Amino acid sequence: MSEQYVAALDVGSSRDPSVLCLRQGNVITEFVKFTDPDVLRTASLVDQALRARGFRPRPTSAAVPWDVPSDMVGGPSGWDDGLGESSQLKALVCDVVGLGDGPARWLAAQGWPVYRFHSSGKPRDKKKFLNARAECHWRLREALERGSLQIVRNEALAEELLACQWGTDQADRIFIERKLGLKKRLGRSPDFLDSASMTYATERRCSGGGTMLSF
Repeated sequence: MSEQYVAALDVGSSRDPSVLCLRQGNVITEFVKFTDPDVLRTASLVDQALRARGFRPRPTSAAVPWDVPSDMVGGPSGWDDGLGESSQLKALVCDVVGLGDGPARWLAAQGWPVYRFHSSGKPRDKKKFLNARAECHWRLREALERGSLQIVRNEALAEELLACQWGTDQADRIFIERKLGLKKRLGRSPDFLDSASMTYATERRCSGGGTMLSF
């Protein structure tokens, strides 16, 4: 059986687009851009986009508690029961900082395996990274340095990857520059980079800062 997909949604503001990234194993297969300023309409468009690509949500009656530990990537035992081979979506990562909370809740209510990602939350490796955002960005960087990640051609992502800066704090923990600074240099929000890095949020070595959410 082929590897499951992980999707990640970076919800944009009224001036910035929202971007959905799809990764299957070591291949980022697609980015889908949404420009509707209404975030709940965007959530509906995300639902439609996933269905159009052959994914199907889980029955909403198969609810999962909101307090699932963040290191339980697939949820509790039996989470995947009845998923079906036609619906190879392991998780839909949603950045819930800012405008993302509403779309995350709506998508979870439709039965999608939503993973609530808090970019400023605690990382898995607390000694190496300042927060979950830095850890996920670094996992993406490592995959690129190893040459193990294939990415669909995307000029905006390439520009964002080259522009992004990082450093270390007094405790020698890696941090990624604030989004505002990167946005000023690019002249736009780094939505493609954010969504691509968020696809690593559910990995066991990089799953801090979030919880599974379902209804």
